Amino acid sequence: MLSHGITATLGPVDEPYLMSFPEPDKFFAELLDGKCLVEAFYKTNPFNSWQLVLIGDPLYRLNIK
Repeated sequence: MLSHGITATLGPVDEPYLMSFPEPDKFFAELLDGKCLVEAFYKTNPFNSWQLVLIGDPLYRLNIK
């Protein structure tokens, strides 16, 4: 995945309810607002659960010019 440009991924380790995922529009709005990956995930994750795992550099920020 890294060789194809993936910088981060999010997924369940068990069967979660659909409502346990961050809403994409809110998650990406946080990233576009300058938040790092872990801040965007934490602010938009409706539950602090062991069932969702975020893999990537927690300090990753979008670099949009």
